[in-house]
Amino acid sequence: MSVAKIQKGDNVVITTGMFKGHQGVVTKVVKILRRNGLIQTKVSVSEVKQLVDYKKSNRQYDVPGQKGLKDRLIDASNVSMVDEKGKITKVKIELDDNGKKSRIFKSTSKKIVRQDFRKKDELKSKQDKK
Repeated sequence: MSVAKIQKGDNVVITTGMFKGHQGVVTKVVKILRRNGLIQTKVSVSEVKQLVDYKKSNRQYDVPGQKGLKDRLIDASNVSMVDEKGKITKVKIELDDNGKKSRIFKSTSKKIVRQDFRKKDELKSKQDKK
């Protein structure tokens, strides 16, 4: 199984574009298959404004028009990982002794620990059920 360099829950800073310099947490990772066969990876960052999504009304079925919000997706090449000190660092992927892949910061050689997004109440209720 492959390991992506940027995953959900990572702290990142946006390096190019309209939101350059904004720092936040990755909330969603989307992989899009293009016509030419290439896979494009896009991410949604928590500190970036969402887009307004308009739905057209349908008079035939008496469905009114709607206005909602959807995530703004940024190409994964336009964001960089941030370490605990707030510095931009690169990520490398190494194999453990067991053959398991892990992500490591290049500057500090520390392992990247994945954060859990679920609420504490949900985690406690799952642990109580076990």
